[in-house]
Amino acid sequence: MSKYSLKQMPSEITSLSQLQQVRVWIDELFSKQRSDIASKKNDTTNKLDKNNLPECIQCFFSSEVTWENLSELKIQLDKIIETSTVTTITLSDIPSTEMKMKIVSWFRSINSLAMVEFLTDASIVGGLIVRTEKRRYDLSLRKILENVDVNKIGILNDVQ
Repeated sequence: MSKYSLKQMPSEITSLSQLQQVRVWIDELFSKQRSDIASKKNDTTNKLDKNNLPECIQCFFSSEVTWENLSELKIQLDKIIETSTVTTITLSDIPSTEMKMKIVSWFRSINSLAMVEFLTDASIVGGLIVRTEKRRYDLSLRKILENVDVNKIGILNDVQ
């Protein structure tokens, strides 16, 4: 039997916190399985009914789900959680789901397992701030306005 291999992060999973929640749910499934085996409640075959799984776990599987490939997914998620670099995007307002998906899709065209966290900060006025592990790119309107010399453009000449 071939082992499960995660090649592309599902589009529904954009952030490390979501990935960590999936990991918790997988642990809960394994805990329930052990409990069911101990009480001999359910059929303990290797296959799981994909439709009975949380949607965030379903999105990792295109075909049948087995305990074996769920276990493989768990191992791979642990590695991703441990080694993943997260890009943080700060916007002035909450982005639409469509906007989030476009941004995440762009990052995943570079790294198929990219994780993107979204924050809001109204004080940046517009634009965005991108933070990676090693860099910070401030493309906000606030930053642009900080660098404007109002004396050169005459905005405050009439104000006394």
